[in-house]
Amino acid sequence: MGIFGILSLGRQGIFASQFGLNTASNNISNANTPGYSRQRVNFVPAYPQYTGFGPLGNGVDVASVQRLRDRALDFQLWGQKSLLGNSQASEKYLQQIEAVFNEVNGDGLSGALDGFWNSWLELSNHPSDMISRSQVIEKTNVLVGQFHQKSSRLQALSRSVSKDAELTLAKVNTLAQQIADLNNKIVQTAGNKFNNITLMDKRDQLIDQLSGLIDVNVSDGSSGTVGVNIGSMSLVDGVTATPLELDQSGAKLAVKFKNGAALESPGGEIGALLSIKNNIISHFQSKLDDFAKNLVTSVNTLHQKYYGLDGSSGRDYFDPNGISADAITLSQTIANDAKKIGVSSDGSIGDNSGALALARLKDETLMNSGASTFSDFYGQLITDIGEKSSQATMSVSENQSLVQALNTQRQSVMGVSIQEEMVNMIKYQHALEASSKIISIADEMIQTVLNIVR
Repeated sequence: MGIFGILSLGRQGIFASQFGLNTASNNISNANTPGYSRQRVNFVPAYPQYTGFGPLGNGVDVASVQRLRDRALDFQLWGQKSLLGNSQASEKYLQQIEAVFNEVNGDGLSGALDGFWNSWLELSNHPSDMISRSQVIEKTNVLVGQFHQKSSRLQALSRSVSKDAELTLAKVNTLAQQIADLNNKIVQTAGNKFNNITLMDKRDQLIDQLSGLIDVNVSDGSSGTVGVNIGSMSLVDGVTATPLELDQSGAKLAVKFKNGAALESPGGEIGALLSIKNNIISHFQSKLDDFAKNLVTSVNTLHQKYYGLDGSSGRDYFDPNGISADAITLSQTIANDAKKIGVSSDGSIGDNSGALALARLKDETLMNSGASTFSDFYGQLITDIGEKSSQATMSVSENQSLVQALNTQRQSVMGVSIQEEMVNMIKYQHALEASSKIISIADEMIQTVLNIVR
């Protein structure tokens, strides 16, 4: 290697140092950029030059620029974000269901039920009094209104969950397509030692978002691509994304691929929404309907035995066709004429046997196969909602802590330390200055040779 070889060594050293300075500067510039992975230049000795005296060093070469990520932490974080998205969606709607059955002020269904029983007890004191009879009808309408209101709000929540599920699936499909598009762009730089790591960072950011919406299994493929599966089904396969759609044709809300394949356990936010609609809301709606049905049946069966002021009996107090929470209603016959409320056991004006018997239904165990009173049944319903809501809140807190811990670990690998990058810049600066000195010395040597020739 002659003088010009020394010049080449200096030039390569300057190039490598400039590359390192650029990388360190880029890291510092993106220290606060979300999703940015710290970059590191990997230097290797250039392929040596073989001489008669053996191999001779040929300078430095930039082997690659590497983004610093711990893939195991990525996978763990994505799994935990799915659990967090699931618990957050559950908490959101369970708190709304809890608000539907809010009995704090005593003006809910529980209070209306107490008012209903008390109105019968009051009527037993004045069985022929029209004001007392009108009070029974008024309290009944209040109770019916509470059933209707709670059923209506549950149905509205159910529709809201369906709409939320549609919007969430639209986000999933958009993110999946964007990931596939980035895979396609990354493939174009496959095999290049300067792969487009900016696109890889952007793609991982999209997976961060996607993992909260649905439970994903990510695998690194060839040519820098990633595959995204939901269970055993492929959402993103290389450069192709398979869209999901909401199936509302059956009794329950479901998610399937547009190619027809059903998705059993989507997890994440969408999984929570399916569970809330198919299991939680339907469960409490069913309980409320059972409550209304048993109340209608029990009151009607007893009321039919007693006589009104008009001397007639065998009448239903509630409309027998309204045996659900949204359909329960006072019999139109009773609503039109309070005299027809059955109170007397023998038709006599002063007998109050029916009113007392109906008032005593309050303490009868007519719910849960004879295990609970109406009030006990409804109280347990409220307790169940509160427990589920409380569990969801605890789950959110636990998952948030785990996500934060994993994210902190991940940032310790991929995050930028400005102090460390400043040290690198000084190191590369000194290396550049030294390489410049090599060129300066080589230039002096050339001048010396030229002077000798002259």
